[in-house]
Amino acid sequence: MKFTDRTFWTQLDRLSRHDLENFVPEYIVAIYDKLQHYQEFKMVDKSEVVLTSNNKAKACGELQSSQYIRSL
Repeated sequence: MKFTDRTFWTQLDRLSRHDLENFVPEYIVAIYDKLQHYQEFKMVDKSEVVLTSNNKAKACGELQSSQYIRSL
């Protein structure tokens, strides 16, 4: 069986917050909550920023036009 993002979301849906609480570290529960609600963590000043792309020109353009880069 191949792993797909559908596999990931199906397995995530099978878990409940109750299954995790008191069994895993708090940060795992926080990540679970964010994933379940399609949310992201707030950026922290001077933290790592990651850009993923399969098109170098597009990635460079995104970096050059981003507010993050302009604020440095």
